[in-house]
This record gives sequence, structure tokens and C-alpha cells, in this order.
Amino acid sequence: MPGQAPAYLRQLSIRSVGRIDVVQLEEVRYISAAGNYVQLHLAQCRMLHRVPISTLEHHLDPAIFVRVHRSVLVRLVSFSEIDAITTVTYRATACVSSKKLRHFCTY
Repeated sequence: MPGQAPAYLRQLSIRSVGRIDVVQLEEVRYISAAGNYVQLHLAQCRMLHRVPISTLEHHLDPAIFVRVHRSVLVRLVSFSEIDAITTVTYRATACVSSKKLRHFCTY
């Protein structure tokens, strides 16, 4: 309907062998591309989900998840330190990023 905000995903159902896990997106630190899959990086584990990163990006709230590299989506509240050139350091994990992230940082 006109005037309504888009409905973004709040959780994902991840199919594994013999079971389905429900992952709350607030638990996801960042998402990386892995071919036709994405790898969800959570505090305690990583999970594969069969969806291209570009498709998933369209269903995520852009105020919460931002694409910082062609293969990485970051949950904005998850990072604690930013290298000015190429690395974003998450509370315990680092991954490649790009200069695009500079727009979300204050120095």
C-alpha cells in the first residue's frame, strides 16, 4: 500500500541436513558472499544460507545492514573499529571492506 514502510526481514530460516534453524538477524554480525550462498557470521558460529548476497540485500533494512564491499554486508552496530583504507574490525573478527564505509564513520 502507498505510504507504508517496506517490510524487511527480521529472521532467516536456514535449512540444514534434517532440520531448519531460525536465525534472528539481530544476532548476525556480518554477511559474506560464498558463490550462490551467503555465510552468516554470528558470535559463536557461521552458517550457510542458499541465497545470493544481492537478493538478500534487497530484503534487509538498509538502516541496519550496509554493503561495504561487493561480497560483504555489515550490521552497522556490529563494528567497533575501522581502518581508514581496507579493514573493518568487528568485535573479534576482521573482514575486507571498502572506502564506502567511511560515510558511516565519524573521525
